[in-house]
Amino acid sequence: TGDEAARAAPLHPQQVAELLATKKFTSPKADLPLVLRLYNETIISVLGGATKLTFSLAGWQPRDGVNFARVLPYCAEVEVISMANNPIGDEGCAAIAEAATRAGVLPKLKQLYVFGNEIGDAGCRALAAAVRAGALPQLTTMAFHREMTGWRNLAGEAARAELRAACEARGVGDARC
Repeated sequence: TGDEAARAAPLHPQQVAELLATKKFTSPKADLPLVLRLYNETIISVLGGATKLTFSLAGWQPRDGVNFARVLPYCAEVEVISMANNPIGDEGCAAIAEAATRAGVLPKLKQLYVFGNEIGDAGCRALAAAVRAGALPQLTTMAFHREMTGWRNLAGEAARAELRAACEARGVGDARC
């Protein structure tokens, strides 16, 4: 039917702990620590070992972009992130850009697909600043804006030019901004 439920961004273990603290367990002293341990092991295993993360068309909102930014430190092996066509906007994009500037975050990322996410000038400029600051050291492809397909972001030409310039200065050969 084409009507799919939104798929939330993965949560940081601390967020899961806060969420679970509001729930009732049959045996809270045994079950709660077990659930937290299993979630922590799962997030480390899944995100820590993944080389490609695909979240395109997941129905993400700005808060999901912020939540995703919190788990980026777990993504040490990721080479490709595709999260196109999710309305994360400036808030989500800026959070991801800020997280990417932290030492050791996304050291192997080569391809980033964020077109069609309702990202405006502020988010675009935050991403440009992150690239200029040396974030995403292995980046070869930045797909931010796809005019011909209609998968655009809201950023104007001046902000997109800043992102293109940052990518060009870093040697990103395929920068669709």
